[in-house]
Amino acid sequence: MQSSRRVLLHFVLFSSLFFLLGYESHITLQQFSLIDADSTQQSLAPLMLNNEFFVAVTVKDRISYVKLFAENFAWLNVSILAEVHVFDNGSKQFSNADLTMWFPYATIHPLDTIQDPDLATRRAFEYFIEMSSSRILVNLDSDSLLHPGWVRFVRQILPQSDGVLSLYHSAAAHHAAFNCGDVTCEKNSTGALGLVFQRDVLKDVLDNVVESRFDSKQPFDWAVCFYLNRIGKKILVPLDSLVLHFGLHGAHGDGLSHVEFDKGFNLTPFPTPIRAQVKFFLENKFVVD
Repeated sequence: MQSSRRVLLHFVLFSSLFFLLGYESHITLQQFSLIDADSTQQSLAPLMLNNEFFVAVTVKDRISYVKLFAENFAWLNVSILAEVHVFDNGSKQFSNADLTMWFPYATIHPLDTIQDPDLATRRAFEYFIEMSSSRILVNLDSDSLLHPGWVRFVRQILPQSDGVLSLYHSAAAHHAAFNCGDVTCEKNSTGALGLVFQRDVLKDVLDNVVESRFDSKQPFDWAVCFYLNRIGKKILVPLDSLVLHFGLHGAHGDGLSHVEFDKGFNLTPFPTPIRAQVKFFLENKFVVD
């Protein structure tokens, strides 16, 4: 009798816990509009099983940027929606254990021997092709902020595209936009930040683009864009950026002059602590060495 009661009690407790966790996940995802509200329950299980997204994040020191990026990721529950991989390019300001604490559901890849950021990005792309079964790569830098609308945009636009787009709409003159519609614009170049690839398109890019700063004067991200232009693939970006580039200092920047104002990025949905940190970085021209 006591054994039967214990079994019944365990069943009730487990069922209650399962219900609460499922309800909490539903509310969180719906509140942040990461997926369509009317399909939350139907799509949550497939998201965990079908390896839809592979999110690659390259980091190199700049600890304040990385911690804010990680806070943004936790708020968005990105690890529920994607396979997350953090590629650390020989950071000295923090350890792999720190990265594991900040990104508890990510796979951490130490790239201790790589100093060139373009080569680190290429290594992340190659890992996606060679080691992952996910269908879509999303590339991010640790000095950026990801908007809650990123999943909906990718799901709606990528199937209509040439298999490549960017979540980042920079207003910088050297990344000029054209053919803008109600939802997207075209660009000839975007940089690596925010790039989204279907697997087959990225494999073709890696098979045909060898450039990086390590072995060429041409940066890898520019070489990728030039190759896409050459084979006639359009690079689509959102009319209003879904990535904010708040970093003022990095391997491809020169400090305070490297400020790219992002077209139409909306900070309103973000929690107050995240908005405050971003505004501090931008308004005070805060540089992290």
